Amino acid sequence: MNNSNNNSNKGFNYRIAEFFLNNSRITILSFLLVVVIGAISVITLKTTGFPNPEIEVLIVNTTYSGASAKTVEKEVTIPIEAIVKDIDGVESYNSNSSNSFSSIGVSLREGADSTEIKSTIESEISSLNLDEGVEKVEFLSLVLAVQIFFIW
Repeated sequence: MNNSNNNSNKGFNYRIAEFFLNNSRITILSFLLVVVIGAISVITLKTTGFPNPEIEVLIVNTTYSGASAKTVEKEVTIPIEAIVKDIDGVESYNSNSSNSFSSIGVSLREGADSTEIKSTIESEISSLNLDEGVEKVEFLSLVLAVQIFFIW
């Protein structure tokens, strides 16, 4: 009689905790079930609210053999930057000048026609009077996909 009176004084949460503490197999199976359901939920979660943005980037690399970083910046980088900044569809750009080398990264606005912008930059650069020491101008087109995993 004392034992049944003791059980009735225990709260619901206490009785559930006691049940799982006394039945380890059921506890482990319940835990595994929650983990599996959680993993399935994460995998099958629809990501329509989380688009995968793509950033289009053009990289203009120029080689100017034997030139110092200052000369490369003055003779190559600054004139190409002047062309790039006035082109419609360019979101931003950054440059790096070093000995014998110039690199300019051009980020395009979403929806901009990268082929048209690349051809515009190429034609504008070919009309520049670059020093004869400038050997070659290379263009790289990249599409950077940014994956968004979690937003809290």
